[in-house]
Amino acid sequence: MFRSLATIAAFVLACFMLPASAAAANPLSDREQLTEDLVAIYDTKLIRERRIADDRVLSALETGEQEIRKLRREKTELQRQLAASNANKSALQKSLVQVGIELERVRESHNRLAKATTARDAEVAVEREAFRAEAVQIVSKATPDQLAALRLFADGERVTAFPIIERLNEASIRASKAATDIRVAPLARQTAQLAGVMHIKGEKPLREVLRLWRRAAELDPNDFGTQVQIRRTAELEGQTSLALEAAQAAYRLADLPERKSMAAIELGDALRWHGRSKEALAVFLEALAYERSLASNK
Repeated sequence: MFRSLATIAAFVLACFMLPASAAAANPLSDREQLTEDLVAIYDTKLIRERRIADDRVLSALETGEQEIRKLRREKTELQRQLAASNANKSALQKSLVQVGIELERVRESHNRLAKATTARDAEVAVEREAFRAEAVQIVSKATPDQLAALRLFADGERVTAFPIIERLNEASIRASKAATDIRVAPLARQTAQLAGVMHIKGEKPLREVLRLWRRAAELDPNDFGTQVQIRRTAELEGQTSLALEAAQAAYRLADLPERKSMAAIELGDALRWHGRSKEALAVFLEALAYERSLASNK
């Protein structure tokens, strides 16, 4: 956590003062940029969910999101006017270019702040990179319709975009013609993750997020992250038996030391909710041992 308001202000200012040359030095492709924008949106969800930033940073992120949405709408309106009219094309094109440049600047600044904030928490950074790895694969294979819907979502039009994303992803899943198929499970996980973003924003009920995570588990029951998300979401929904089942599954699936530590904490929390205090204490001590081992190896 930040130590003073001055530190917070300096941090936010540094993230939002992106030199023009920095953005132009290594331009990203449209798909690469979309991936980074989706990761930044997921970053903001993690930041709010785990409470790893001060209100000043949260406010800066929210302002950035609002500005992105505003500029995106301005850009869309200018494009509509250009397509509908033969008059003032030169002025409209100039305005469109200016809005586009400002939109990219604000996006880049927002993304930098989100990334810098999640990087300060090791566990959150691991979850962020897991999301990013799947986002890279999904976006690289996305159809034009999927890309358009994901771009809408990334630019703040979540309520409009999400039903399209869910429908297109589910169509791709059904096309696999298999009840359990780890090849298309990332699409189901993406749908659940984006629903989680909307829940944090007050745009989707938690029960819907849980339903989507359970759908992802149907396709790939051996995904560690899916079981962790079911555990957390089910507990918040008051479904403590389901939360315990998912925690036990995550505990069995944990392979790396970082995952073993996280799984032990998740299982300890679930056991505690069931009044099984002695068992909870045992796995909490196990998590502590993993954390000490990880710290000593750094």
